[in-house]
Amino acid sequence: MNVAEIGTVYGTLLNFKGAYDALEPQMHDEPYKAPPKAPVFYIKPKNTFASDGDVIEKPVDEAIVMGGTIGVVMGQNASRVARDEAMAYVAGFVVANDVAIAHDNFFRPAYPKRARDGFLPLGDYKDKSEIHDIDNIEIQVLINDEIKQTSILSDLIRDIPTLIQDASEFMTLSAGDILLVGTDTNAPSAEPRDTVRVVVPGIGTLENTIGGGRQ
Repeated sequence: MNVAEIGTVYGTLLNFKGAYDALEPQMHDEPYKAPPKAPVFYIKPKNTFASDGDVIEKPVDEAIVMGGTIGVVMGQNASRVARDEAMAYVAGFVVANDVAIAHDNFFRPAYPKRARDGFLPLGDYKDKSEIHDIDNIEIQVLINDEIKQTSILSDLIRDIPTLIQDASEFMTLSAGDILLVGTDTNAPSAEPRDTVRVVVPGIGTLENTIGGGRQ
């Protein structure tokens, strides 16, 4: 996907049931006291954008995790969109890797952990008209050709139309914006010289290698 044509990219936390359930016991502790009622979003700024084949630099003395996901690419501006109309605003879907430095606190997104240079590689794009059963799309993360994680979009707490409805309730999603649907629990870590592939049957692939030594 041409990164020059991308608008704002929004990530979503706790949207896979497994990721939510893993942290649910902590949601009742201070300072939260209850699970979030609204979706939790964060921004992946332009410095994070990368392409298929680029090197993902691993910071020195930090573990990084591979957040295989898909991005929903908006085709037109969406504001206060009803769920049953939401897909009409979508242009297509892109394979993505929402890379992050491993951390435990997911309730208040830690931007220094998620906004490093090159921490959002984007791969193959597929027009919406070519996808006929988005809810059953699988996402696989492979490291050195070994499957490390498999997720399925039917495990989303908020499916794509609901996510668009909830996001557009308080902000306009503009044409060219990308809404990442979230990452599942137990995202695999990667080390320098590893080859990482995100494979989404029906949409495409994304492949990057891991570099090392960046402070």
